[in-house]
Amino acid sequence: MQREEEAGGEVRPPASSERFFPTLIAEPANPVKLQPVPQPSGPGRLRVLVVDDSAVIRTVVAAMLDHIGAICDLATSGRDAVSAAKRERYDVVLMDVRMPGIDGPQAARLILGDAPPGRRPRIIGVTAAPDAALREACLRAGMVRVIVKPVRMSDLAPLLTPATGT
Repeated sequence: MQREEEAGGEVRPPASSERFFPTLIAEPANPVKLQPVPQPSGPGRLRVLVVDDSAVIRTVVAAMLDHIGAICDLATSGRDAVSAAKRERYDVVLMDVRMPGIDGPQAARLILGDAPPGRRPRIIGVTAAPDAALREACLRAGMVRVIVKPVRMSDLAPLLTPATGT
């Protein structure tokens, strides 16, 4: 309290009817200039299914993809991802590797097994805890790459181009 008073400030607890909302304003250390991703051949924009059991990660990744013009659907589990992939055709699936129930590699095998050869999405694994055995399991399941959280557009954008397709 003494330090605030010396600086000419005042510290008081909020009244019971007041709410305190801290605000953080930050500039990124190394801002990434986002460029539109080349769209797949054929009609429409890039369609991406974002699968993660974390609502925060789904929201952040979807916002990044929306910024570059992709159409995003969200799934909260491997089971939901398999169902969504049966209903819709996706160019890319961003799949959390470790989820309760059907995990990322299991969901990838099911999605790729159900899709006709010319319509298989590129599945990119996303994990917070990478290790060599997990990466190999993801690649054996048919994922084209595994990237590490936090997802950065600079890591993701090159994987979204049609040239990297399977």
